[in-house]
Formats: sequence, structure tokens, C-alpha cells
Amino acid sequence: MSSRPILAALAALALAGTARAGDPLEEKKDALLAQEWVKKGRWTTDLAAAKEEAKRSGKPIFAYFTVTTPESPFSRNIEKTLLGDEKFLAWSKGWVCYVHVTWSEKSNYDELEKAKGRAWPWFAFLDAEGGLIYPLRPAMALQAFEEAGERVKRYVELSRKAEKGSDAEKRDLVIAALDLGRIKAEGEDGARARLEKLGELSAEQKKALELAETNAFVMAVAMATDTSDKEAHLAAGRKFIEHKKAGKPLPTARADFQAYWLAIMRVAQEEKDAALYEEGVKALAGRYGQEPTSKAFFEKCAKTLEELKAGKK
Repeated sequence: MSSRPILAALAALALAGTARAGDPLEEKKDALLAQEWVKKGRWTTDLAAAKEEAKRSGKPIFAYFTVTTPESPFSRNIEKTLLGDEKFLAWSKGWVCYVHVTWSEKSNYDELEKAKGRAWPWFAFLDAEGGLIYPLRPAMALQAFEEAGERVKRYVELSRKAEKGSDAEKRDLVIAALDLGRIKAEGEDGARARLEKLGELSAEQKKALELAETNAFVMAVAMATDTSDKEAHLAAGRKFIEHKKAGKPLPTARADFQAYWLAIMRVAQEEKDAALYEEGVKALAGRYGQEPTSKAFFEKCAKTLEELKAGKK
């Protein structure tokens, strides 16, 4: 997966344009778009057409940002094993599918940047105007897309209801917007300020608000953290530990749950805290332990934990 520095470097060279006929870079892009997962998933490369279809159908847009040059093995693996899978194809029918291919250093990066894209591959849910609803970091499991999709669809449904709905429905919408990180919890126009104007929250809404605050907080920290930067990753982990100590709920979003515990485990390893490291391993195993692709990861964690307990780390 390409790093942000590479993206920034290429973006600095970017000039909007179209490849010449016969250009090998264009041919590489065309070959990608001729693959079966593109045809079966009914992906379009035209954002304007996707927006029109979204307006007509009422479906949000599910966007996939990928790259052909430089090569991205992670993207090709996702396309081969996930995007072409029958279960994924069945899920994707609920969306307008749009694929944006970055095919050379001449490509335009505006759409990826608007989707808060940090690297390739990248996913995002967009509204019928092309506006960002929710950015989704890449994952190899269909569950990640299903979980995110449910949250997005609930937000879209609440948006429609709240237009002419009651204050209770408007409160639900504010909480859903916070849950997706579309607004902040605090501030003049934050969720809490908006909710104060909409009346008393029900017990269920109070619980949902607390969880939404956790999801928004963890997502914001995770999205801003370069995990290859050890100090930045440790700083994120310490923030999560303080959040955890305050008795806040765990994040529900799959990518954020993973980011949360991996950062905490890095702090635990740095501080030789075997108990905290083990807590993280157990939490991750409870959610991802049955996935075949996670076997090597948990074997490595078991070895690290053994060394921490023995005082070797």
C-alpha cells in the first residue's frame, strides 16, 4: 500500500491530462478496468454518472480508489479475493459503485484527498452530490464493509426523516453524524451544542451519544496517526489508554477497534506491560481470531506476549 509521502510527492508533480493513445500506462489502467470484478460489480469510472444514478435511485455512492502506477499489490489482492467475491457482489448491489483509478503521475488526486484518502487502496461512502459521508480504510473482510454500510445507511435514512421529523429524530441524526465523524462532539456547532437545543435525550440516546463520541474520537486519532512513526503511534496509544481508564466504551468500527488496540499494545510492549498487552491480544482475538488471514498475526502476538511475561522484551 503506497504511503502518504509517496502520494504527496506524486501530487506535487500532478498535471491533469489524458494519456496519449498507445501509452502503456493508459493500457495498464484499461486492463484493470476490463477485469471481471469491474463488470460484475457494475462499477463506473464516471463520478458525474454515479451522482446522477445516486439521485435517481436514492442509493449512496460506494467509492473505491486504486492505483496502477506505482503498483499496489494490496489493491490487486483486494480486487482478486474480495471485490470479485459473490458475497461482496451481493452486498454492493445496495450502492452505486464508483471506481477511481490513479494510473500515472499525471493523475488528478483531488477526489482521493476529498475522501480523506491516505494511501491506496482507499474506500469511501459519498452522497448524491459527491460529498463525503464516511471514509473507510481498506480491509480484507466483508464484515468491515457491511458494518460501515449499515452505519452509513442509518445516517442517510435519519437525514431524510429528520428533514420534517420530530426533535427526537433530529437528535438521532446528530448522534449518527457524530458517530461517523462528520461533526465534532464539542464546540459551538458540535454535537453537544446541537443536542442542547433539541431537548432531553432518552436513556437510549444518552448511551448512543457516549458510543458515538468514542467512535468519533478514536477515528480522528487513528486517521491522523502514521503507524510507521513510532512516537506518533505511541502517542495515539497513550491517548487511547487514558480514554479506556476513563471508563469509556470501546469503538465499534472495525478499523478503529483494530487501530485502538494495536496502538495500546505498542505502548504495552514499549513499557513491558504484559497484562495490558495480553488484554489487547484477547480483545483482537475475540473479534478477528477466526479469520484465516489473522493466524500469522496472532502467532507473532503469542510469541511477544511470552517474551514479555518472561521479561525478555
